[in-house]
Amino acid sequence: MTNTELLPFAKYTALGNDYLVFDEEHFGTTPNPQRIVELCERRFGVGADGILVSQPSVAGGPFRIRIFNSDGSECERSGNGLRIFARWLLDTGAVDRDYFEVYCLAGISPVEVNEDGMLTVAIVQLFSGWLRQRCRVHFMRNIRAAVGAKEHAAEPVLSLTGSDGTAQYSA
Repeated sequence: MTNTELLPFAKYTALGNDYLVFDEEHFGTTPNPQRIVELCERRFGVGADGILVSQPSVAGGPFRIRIFNSDGSECERSGNGLRIFARWLLDTGAVDRDYFEVYCLAGISPVEVNEDGMLTVAIVQLFSGWLRQRCRVHFMRNIRAAVGAKEHAAEPVLSLTGSDGTAQYSA
C-alpha cells in the first residue's frame, strides 16, 4: 500500500448503533469530514454509524469527546455514543471507578457503572432530574486501519472472546 497511514481504533456497538473510537493523538485535532465519510462507509470503508474522538481532559475535569455522524458532521450528543465512549474508557483503563463524567458539545453527562457491568448514562437534564438510560455495550474489536487515496484495509489487533457482551480479549 502506498500513501497510507495506520489509524488505531476500536469498534463498539450499543443498542444497534456502532461507532469507531479514536484517540485524538492518532486521529488529529481537526477531523477531516471526507475521512470520516470514508471510514464510516459500509461497503468500502470500515463501516460505522459515526466516529467518537477522545480529547484530553482539563486537569481533574470530565473526560472529553467529540462525536461525528457518518456524513462527517459533528453532533452535540449521542446516547449510544456516550455509552460506547464510557465502555472504551473502562476497557482501556482510563477510568477505574463506578462514577465519572463525560463532556461533549451538549454539556456534561454523568456515567454510572452498575454491578452487573451495564452502563447508565444520564443524557438529558430535566426539571425533575436526569433522563437516564441503561444498556450493555458490546466490544467488537480493536483495529488498525490503513487509510489512503482509494485504499482501505482493516487489520484486527484484538478479538472479542466473551459471548456475554463483556470485553474479554485474546491476542
